[in-house]
Amino acid sequence: MYENTMMLLEKIKNGEDGSKYFPYSSHTLLNLEESAEEAKYIRISERYRIKINKSESIREIAILGIECIAKMTGDKVFERENLKKLNDLQ
Repeated sequence: MYENTMMLLEKIKNGEDGSKYFPYSSHTLLNLEESAEEAKYIRISERYRIKINKSESIREIAILGIECIAKMTGDKVFERENLKKLNDLQ
């Protein structure tokens, strides 16, 4: 099932109509795509949560939080500006 879902999502990402490969409605296909996107964000946030829990300093926690948000949003400007602000505090 996982392989089929991943193949279907790849077809959709490439602009193909995935409904011809599997007997799902287009609404269900959209839900599968959204679920895969949610799973990606959950994995990212879980990785950073573990790192934050192991952190000893507030500074390290702040850096990890900034990195997590930047990674989830793809916003490099956010990351650069906020890391600069953090460095300016010292």
